[in-house]
Amino acid sequence: MGKSKLQGKTALITGASSGLGKRLALDLAAQGMNLGLASRSRQSLQETAAEVRRTGADCLVVPTDVTDARQCREMVSAVTDEFGALDYLILSAGVSMWTLFDQVQNTGIFKRLMEVNYLGAVHCIHPALPALKEQHGMIVAISSVQGRVGVPFHSGYTASKHALDGLLETLRTELHGQVRILNVMPGWIRGTRLRAHALSADGSPLGSSSHRSRKERGVSVRECSRRITGALPGPGGNLYIPKAMGILPLVKLLFPSLLRAGIRRAVRKQTKT
Repeated sequence: MGKSKLQGKTALITGASSGLGKRLALDLAAQGMNLGLASRSRQSLQETAAEVRRTGADCLVVPTDVTDARQCREMVSAVTDEFGALDYLILSAGVSMWTLFDQVQNTGIFKRLMEVNYLGAVHCIHPALPALKEQHGMIVAISSVQGRVGVPFHSGYTASKHALDGLLETLRTELHGQVRILNVMPGWIRGTRLRAHALSADGSPLGSSSHRSRKERGVSVRECSRRITGALPGPGGNLYIPKAMGILPLVKLLFPSLLRAGIRRAVRKQTKT
């Protein structure tokens, strides 16, 4: 088996304590990468780090709240000081919501969603750019197809992902030839706790939801990580998971009413009556 194109490279992963972020950490460790692991939970990060180190990979645990710009600057500095370079910034930290807009009791959830999903990306990208430029590295943003289409029960989440999409599109123009950008837009992913941690009408986590996951139609977290890992040596661009999701922007442009009707049907299938 030949040497991995990622071997010896350094990646900083936010949201690395669980879900897709953790899966990416384990898969990239298997490729021989050096890893900076960040999230708010030190204990969960240590558990991820223990699994990473069992593969023989080197990693640094950096507990970080991405809503705090100072912590993000310190996180980037710690990783670049430890490994001497930064090749990949993988933005996997995120929070969702599950409530209709007119049923929201605490509009503070919209601020929270923007702080984590959009400003959290800004806080990480800005201090990381010098190191990424030096390595001609890559920004990998774990966004969502909701960055392109609107979905009921997710108004604030969708808005935050639209904001993130706008940021990435602008950076593509500004950083052309310096830093590659991979905008990852999955549909529903099985094997994460995103739904349980989603904000409900009063701003509290949804917890054990009355809404069922469409496990039979979702993409597994392992498959999602495999697709992302495979795209890292490439030129960047938009990565839809599954690939068929890539038709949605065109359908939105040509048949917007049809798309909205289809989305409403899909969401109803996730909601118990």
